Amino acid sequence: LSMILVPPLIFALINPAIFFKALDTAGTFGISVLFGIVPACMAWVQRYGSVEPSSDGARAGVSPSP
Repeated sequence: LSMILVPPLIFALINPAIFFKALDTAGTFGISVLFGIVPACMAWVQRYGSVEPSSDGARAGVSPSP
């Protein structure tokens, strides 16, 4: 546990600006993935379905043509 908590604590105590900059960068990346990439992937999966074949050989999520 100390190997996880001590290095960031040392950096934060030496120069808090570096620590805040790292938090800002990590937060920006996380938000862009959460609200930018994930909804687009969800829409893609909902529209085109899974790429795994079903038991009859058709793509899952796509109804067979009559």
